[in-house]
Amino acid sequence: MLHKRLKYPFAVKLFSLAISWLVLITALHAWQNFDHESRKTITLGYMPVITNLAAPILDHASKVDGDTRFKAIKFASFAEMAESLRNGEIDAGFMIAPLAVVLHQQGEDVKIVYIGNRHESTLVAQKGLEIKTIHDLVGKTVAVPMRYSGHNLSMLKLIEENGLEGQIKVVEMNPPDMASALSQQAH
Repeated sequence: MLHKRLKYPFAVKLFSLAISWLVLITALHAWQNFDHESRKTITLGYMPVITNLAAPILDHASKVDGDTRFKAIKFASFAEMAESLRNGEIDAGFMIAPLAVVLHQQGEDVKIVYIGNRHESTLVAQKGLEIKTIHDLVGKTVAVPMRYSGHNLSMLKLIEENGLEGQIKVVEMNPPDMASALSQQAH
């Protein structure tokens, strides 16, 4: 009986400690996830590609100084970013211009305010393939960021102009995934 009495206070202390820890972690988590910024905050969506590096740089530069805080949010796809813009989860986004046009055509209240780079695209192939012309892509797969991209439209135009319809497979792929997909094909 004495042995059971000694365990009970320990169990109560352990339970109280566990509950206290849970309350503390929950409070810290809630505090961490809410914006405590007194300055105006603008959320910027971006994809982790070279031409969008202005977003995380602006985020870092505005953490301490300035009247406005720019908060960069990384996305894995243009479609995901477009939905966040559509739903008001971000204020602005670095995206391909054709997607902004599509959003506008769908009745979304968006506008293009800055065109960062008009010639950012490069068609990259595995080194061993020796691709020199569009005809060298016959039987191959080419990845484009999305169907609304200039990349896709250019590729489809080249395929049509050269009479290669159905001979080159064009697939949609998120830009951050392209490098690893290309390197996996090489092995």
